[in-house]
Amino acid sequence: GTRWGVLDAPLQGLVSAVVVNGTGDDTVVYVGGRFNQWVSQSFNGIGMHDGTRWVPLGPGVGGGTVLALAVLGPELYVGGSFSTAGGTPISRLARWSQAAGWRPIGDVDGDVLTMAVAGRSVFMGGHFVSAGSRYAGRIA
Repeated sequence: GTRWGVLDAPLQGLVSAVVVNGTGDDTVVYVGGRFNQWVSQSFNGIGMHDGTRWVPLGPGVGGGTVLALAVLGPELYVGGSFSTAGGTPISRLARWSQAAGWRPIGDVDGDVLTMAVAGRSVFMGGHFVSAGSRYAGRIA
């Protein structure tokens, strides 16, 4: 487009990641960062705009910041410097879906800064040396 628009009232805090899923009337915009409120609604670092309003993704994330987002199928992949997701100890890497809520993906030993999807794979990069028990050299 040629003009900037606003999605309702602004979130209060830092937005560091945005990813869009869907097309037309089914488009959902996910945002992550370090924010905790939109008007009177509580958010913890992550939320979605469903085309009409902002919606929190359960209890969100805590203990850090969402720095990267990617969508693959019905799941949102979330990376960053956080230590909890959905109120559960899940460090730096998680996934969320409407059906299952928050779930861990695996361990990385440093912050996740970026994510991308190619085909049926999610790639990530950041300040980590290992992913799981394997050497990753900052990309997995």
